[in-house]
Amino acid sequence: MSIGTHATARWTDEDGVYHVRYHEIDIFQEITTEAGRFVILEDGGHKSATTKKRINECFNERGIPWELKQVKGAWLLSSKESTWAYVSGQQIKVL
Repeated sequence: MSIGTHATARWTDEDGVYHVRYHEIDIFQEITTEAGRFVILEDGGHKSATTKKRINECFNERGIPWELKQVKGAWLLSSKESTWAYVSGQQIKVL
């Protein structure tokens, strides 16, 4: 599955950070440092179905085995091993 294109841009900046922007929000950033590989997820206050879909498309495209899902109105991140609360703007280490 590829990342949708409507109102969506993606690029790698001069520091090697991969960005996906949906409308005016960088919803996904992937950063690789000596300390490891990290993602920053941001919803900009718009917890929409399309924002969630785009973030999941990013996970798939970048080979990150996570899923962003919604349960009883709460957004959760899950992997095969665990599920944890989604926090907009939080930097998360990719294991």
